[in-house]
Amino acid sequence: MLRLYTTKTQMYITGSALWDNSYGRTLLTMVLLWCVLVANGSIITFVLRPKLVGRTGAGVSAAQVQTHQQGQINAAQWVERLTRVDLAIAMVVALLGTALQFGGIEELF
Repeated sequence: MLRLYTTKTQMYITGSALWDNSYGRTLLTMVLLWCVLVANGSIITFVLRPKLVGRTGAGVSAAQVQTHQQGQINAAQWVERLTRVDLAIAMVVALLGTALQFGGIEELF
């Protein structure tokens, strides 16, 4: 936001200008992709990580241990998938950020 005001381009995020030009659409796409990254990070932190950290206590049966370990394996696989998706999204966001220097992604192509 500070960059928009210092470069006198804050008009790109107000009113219909956000949709009317390449810069605004690129900026909106970046914000939406960052929201996806935040959602994925929240899923990893608050849903999957507790499953990976959880331990089995004494006096549990072998079946319970096996079920718990299978849950941990599934959680680890989901963390791996989400991390790969996050990496791809971050690369796209970096490309979009670079494109903003030239007026938006549509100006590059």
